[in-house]
Amino acid sequence: MENLRILMAEDEPDTARLYRDLLESSGYIVDLVFNGQECVNLYLKEVEKTRQQNKILGRSKPYDVVLLDHVMPILDGLEASKEISQVNPEQRIVFLTAYVNETLLAAINDLGKVVELIRKPFEPDVLLKLLEDMTPSSKLAELSNFAKSIFTAKNIGVNDSRVSELIDLLRKIQTPGSI
Repeated sequence: MENLRILMAEDEPDTARLYRDLLESSGYIVDLVFNGQECVNLYLKEVEKTRQQNKILGRSKPYDVVLLDHVMPILDGLEASKEISQVNPEQRIVFLTAYVNETLLAAINDLGKVVELIRKPFEPDVLLKLLEDMTPSSKLAELSNFAKSIFTAKNIGVNDSRVSELIDLLRKIQTPGSI
């Protein structure tokens, strides 16, 4: 998909440049930052620029997708995603993380939804395939509803066992290499 705009926050400079080079060589436009606070700041700046350019009111989506490392200095990926989601709840956010259980548990508890994840380390084609699927994911919507029914409607606390149940379900329907 040509000209997909991506905002990526990754605190490891060599890894960040590797991802950026991969994405740019595939025709994507990438803005790279190295922590969650830089990510939020740039996102807000681009939202304002988009609003001014398009002369629209309300929400703007300057990026097709935001890629976030979970563990970063200054502001972690989860906190950055919360701030971005406050500006635009429909913004597609994908976590690139080695901490799948922790990221998923935190997203359900703090964001109230299931998020897209790719487990680090991953093969480059896993990221490219995930990005190429820009259609609204009915599977992701189903999983969000599933998570709400498990964790919210039944008033059951979220714990490692419940997250493991959700991860097992995710593995059954995942794109190979993602979760």
